[in-house]
Formats: sequence, C-alpha cells, structure tokens
Amino acid sequence: MNFLPIFLQAADANEAASQTTQLIMTGVMVVGLLAIMYFAVIRPQKKREKQLKEQMEKLRVGDPVVTIGGIVGRVANIKDDEITISTSLANTLITFQKSAISTVVKPEEPKAEKSAVDKAKSKKKFKIKGEDEE
Repeated sequence: MNFLPIFLQAADANEAASQTTQLIMTGVMVVGLLAIMYFAVIRPQKKREKQLKEQMEKLRVGDPVVTIGGIVGRVANIKDDEITISTSLANTLITFQKSAISTVVKPEEPKAEKSAVDKAKSKKKFKIKGEDEE
C-alpha cells in the first residue's frame, strides 16, 4: 500500500490551517496597531482641540494669549472671527484670526497649602530650634 498520497493530503490540510492562523494573527496585529494609534495620537488630539475650543468661548478682553507664531500679548478686542492683541510696552496692536491663537494663558492661583514648617508646628511631633515652648 502506498501511504504517500495520504501524507500529502494531511500536509496540505496542516498548511492550510497554518495559513488561516497566520491570516488571523495578521488581522489581530493590524487591529491592535490601530487601537494603539487611536489611544496614543487621535484621542489626546481631540481632547486638546475640545479644550482649546472651550477656552476660545470663554476668552475675554484682557486675557493673556499666545499665538501659533509665538507672539505673546493680551486680548484688546474681540470681533466675530478676529482677535486684536496688545503686545509689548508700546501697546502694539495686532489683529489675528481666532484660529491663530494656540494657548490662553491662565494666571496661577496662590496656593492655600501650608508649608512644611507650618505642618510640623501644627503636629508638634518635634521641636524646631529657636521656637518658644508653650
């Protein structure tokens, strides 16, 4: 009896199964790569765009801004799609489109936290040199 045709048929079946498995793995890799691209690039960009849009809606005269060209100034006038900013000490007025504003600079709020020394004094776990005893 000749078993060669049976072995060849079995080898063809194994080869077809491995090709199918390889095709499925390639598909999974592509889907995984697209998911990584979405969460690493596209989603953060949309979040930044949404944040900038909200800042533009809240923009008021006197707010400090930075343009996409790097010009820093304060908003002097807001019209429909144009913003005039005042730069330098000479109050040079420059008009831009709203889309040219890259950042609305928020002033830093003073911190209400206690310093480390104040925290230590309130806990009274150790003495600080020069401090009067109560």
